[in-house]
Amino acid sequence: MLFGLSLTVLVATMYLPPYFSLEEKGRELVIARSPPARTRGAGADWIAQRDRLEKLLQLGLRPADSLRSSIAILAPLAGSLLSTLLPSK
Repeated sequence: MLFGLSLTVLVATMYLPPYFSLEEKGRELVIARSPPARTRGAGADWIAQRDRLEKLLQLGLRPADSLRSSIAILAPLAGSLLSTLLPSK
């Protein structure tokens, strides 16, 4: 089980830095394509455009929100737990 836990930590440390880097680049892209409004009241078109871009780039999601990434990160630990719990011959 220690092996599965260590592999889970290894996969997480390899996954999270690129994830946060892509999140940061996505935010920079949104700001470049739709700069912040200089006036107090931002127009509905501006807000809709920013929301569309953020939704398209899937910004604001936590890594745990993505089912595929969560399964990939936790797979070694789950495999280790299953091998420990299942009876062996």
